Parts: sequence; C-alpha cells; structure tokens
Amino acid sequence: MSDAADYLLGEMEPERAARFEAELARDAALRAEVERLRPVVARLDALPGEAWERPEPPPLQAPASARRGGGGRRRRREDAGRLRGAGRRGDAGRR
Repeated sequence: MSDAADYLLGEMEPERAARFEAELARDAALRAEVERLRPVVARLDALPGEAWERPEPPPLQAPASARRGGGGRRRRREDAGRLRGAGRRGDAGRR
C-alpha cells in the first residue's frame, strides 16, 4: 500500500504521519496524489465491515453425468454413432 493510502486511512504511526505531512508540505505531486486518492479511500472507508469479509464459497457439485450414474460418455458415443449412420443412409438415398 502506498504511503498516501496509509496516511488517508489513518494507519501511520504518529512519527511517520508527521514526516509524511512535512513531505506533503514540500511536494506538490504528493499532495495531488493524496487528493486524487482521498475520494476513493473515503468510499472504501464507508463500506460496512461485512464487505471486507470473504464470502463462503458455494458447495461443490458433481457433474450431472456423475449424478446419473456415469453413463454420460457412453450415451454420447452411442448418439454420435447413430448420427454418423444416419448421414450415410441419407447419402445413399440421394444416389
């Protein structure tokens, strides 16, 4: 985290904050960065505490084919074979 963010969040020790404020007085670019970050930090600081808690992950579920008994692959192969066979019969009928 940057010193500017630490400063705006009030996470600096008093001595470090005093040094940072002295640097702010001398450095216009640092002041601009602090002012740029101020609204962002204010919005983050306004969030309720639970916004920072990690949500519980959803429970894992087995794929649908596993819940049916694992026949999904075989069924797909059989369907593919029927489709291939149907295409051959259709081609033969056109000749």
